[in-house]
Amino acid sequence: MAELLLLLETSGERCSVAVAEVVGSEGKVLAEAEHTVPMQHTAMLLPLIKEAFAKTPHKLQETSAVVVSTGPGSYTALRAGYSSAKGLCMALDIPMITVSTLKALASKGIENRENKEVEIISMLPARRNDVYFARYDEQFNTVIAPVCVEVNAEWWEQQFKGKLTLLVAPKVDELLKKHEQQVDAEMVELHAINLLEISILKFRKADFADKTNVEPNYVKPPFITVAKPRF
Repeated sequence: MAELLLLLETSGERCSVAVAEVVGSEGKVLAEAEHTVPMQHTAMLLPLIKEAFAKTPHKLQETSAVVVSTGPGSYTALRAGYSSAKGLCMALDIPMITVSTLKALASKGIENRENKEVEIISMLPARRNDVYFARYDEQFNTVIAPVCVEVNAEWWEQQFKGKLTLLVAPKVDELLKKHEQQVDAEMVELHAINLLEISILKFRKADFADKTNVEPNYVKPPFITVAKPRF
């Protein structure tokens, strides 16, 4: 019997939604809907969900679970994704699955590689010269949990010497140019479909989140400016 997963990716500037059908351990994307104008997740997420389902023969009420990216990423965008996922799960009385954005990038980045015997560094831009990154071994076990660091030449040398290592990131060419580095890299943009492979494994294991208390993985506190007194 086929199950339906609703996938929400709201870690970055793009707001991305997908509907997937799962049979056993296999998944198939039925529809996608995305909004590329930056940081309009709160306004656009529910319309995108309706748009995605309109492209399928299914209704939202048939959804078996909602999958949402945990971040790290934009504080406001992640909140929009989690609020929508929680609300839908509670209204439909279905489970919620969370997937690390960085781990999903790693999974997608290695997908079409012949040599999969490499460690993977997934990276997302943060503020200024900071990046969010995590490191995974060949079996996708976490070697370095998601952290936010300021990268420099010493960091690059430390992370990429020794073991074969693949860098996976959105706009990876721009990232390497900015930091004046040349390493084995794969570009993967943030899309809801990236969450599918890991979410199937978690769905089959009934590895569900506590939809009442679960929160995004911001990694670091949000950057909030305080308005100066006007008088």
